[in-house]
Amino acid sequence: MLPGIGSPVSANSLYVLLKSTSIDDRRTAYLDILKDPDAYSDQILLGIDIWEKTRTQGIAALNKLIYLAAFLKKDEFIEPLKSIASDPAYTEHECIYDCPANFALAVFITSKRWTPPVQMDLDLMSDNGLSLSKTHPGIQFARSEDQELLRKTETLSEEDLILQAAPFNRDSMTRWLAAEVLSHTVTDDKNLIDLYWLALEEIDDASCQYRCAIYRAILRAEMAKAEKGN
Repeated sequence: MLPGIGSPVSANSLYVLLKSTSIDDRRTAYLDILKDPDAYSDQILLGIDIWEKTRTQGIAALNKLIYLAAFLKKDEFIEPLKSIASDPAYTEHECIYDCPANFALAVFITSKRWTPPVQMDLDLMSDNGLSLSKTHPGIQFARSEDQELLRKTETLSEEDLILQAAPFNRDSMTRWLAAEVLSHTVTDDKNLIDLYWLALEEIDDASCQYRCAIYRAILRAEMAKAEKGN
């Protein structure tokens, strides 16, 4: 597991998670929220509602609220997530590739917390890679040094892959490689908290490759958790 850092940094850890420029403070705030998620559920709902009504909150902050909603899996999040997923002001910006709102709804499906209409179920499964391969398909690079870097990444444990994919690593290439390997190798939910942390700290790359890989890793973990009946 990634380290817990320091002590609670604010009476409102959700604000810190959304606004702080410090990775350490955001990590501490995230862990603080998970200690008492019921205390933050209404704030998450309010934040989503404010975005839909006013558009005054940035989409990056909204996506963090969406990821928290996916992790917490409370029934009251389903309708707001459905609304966001069908809002052109959101989808035209965020859903060209993998869509955070659709991902969150897919988590509810995978966790057996929600049964959507059949076609929506199929669409969400397709969009978020729920027909997942158990083996890494292989990434090919033109440069031999890049291929060697991938081979080294593939030898890492799940915990070391998470560390490499985390925002403390400033190299976006190696972060993405670790995320990509995780997306095909996660087999249980032991690191689910840290996988969601990676989503909260996603790389803002043009084709959302990092985001896509972390979604697949999380969904694999969520499926494993559901199979255990947790």
